[in-house]
Amino acid sequence: MAYPGRGKGRKGRDRLRVQSAVTFQDYLRYRLTAAENIALCRPGHLTDRDRTQTTARLVGINAVLRALPDGYGTRLSAEFSRGAELSLGQWQLIALVRAFFCDAPLVVLDEPAAAGAPPRQRRPCSPGCGPCSPAVPSC
Repeated sequence: MAYPGRGKGRKGRDRLRVQSAVTFQDYLRYRLTAAENIALCRPGHLTDRDRTQTTARLVGINAVLRALPDGYGTRLSAEFSRGAELSLGQWQLIALVRAFFCDAPLVVLDEPAAAGAPPRQRRPCSPGCGPCSPAVPSC
């Protein structure tokens, strides 16, 4: 993959990794809180509640997360006291929120919805609107 202006070799790859976010078809489910699952790519923003909720709202999972026993502080696993399980479709949205939360100039989506829920009426990201452009709340 060519990414103009980013250099070659190890330094170029390292810069590209920092400036990109990827959601794979087989995304990972972390037994962390909902907020930690979202902010995982930017540890310095783990406590940025506004950014976490705004990104979740744009992707369409905010109401689900707010309804959990401890809201965004709920561990996403029934193995924990007051933990909760999410559906496959909800986990897909968490994976998308995580990618968009990174605020990376390069976002790669490897069929993030191929394994689960049918497509939604409003696509999570389309050119010029949605989570890719937080200034535009909806399409």
